Amino acid sequence: MTAIHSTCNVKSLTRWVRRSDKLLHLDVSGVLKTSKQVRSLIKAVKKQGTILAVHLNDTPVISLDKSLQNYIKRKLSLDRDLFAPENYP
Repeated sequence: MTAIHSTCNVKSLTRWVRRSDKLLHLDVSGVLKTSKQVRSLIKAVKKQGTILAVHLNDTPVISLDKSLQNYIKRKLSLDRDLFAPENYP
């Protein structure tokens, strides 16, 4: 798993994600602060091709923005609502 530091430049991060051909897991917990940053990363992940998991813990903007949740579900073809309260123990 690759953990990204919270001071990382998001534009550089998305460029790196798109170009990494061996990346399997990406931990950006606590790194992304805005809806635009999340959307940019999700777009890069979708184009990337080898990523199996992206960790977005401590990203409050996702839980606050319903349209962002729908965007993530649509782009990543999620078949269940990961954002539903019953999925958080």
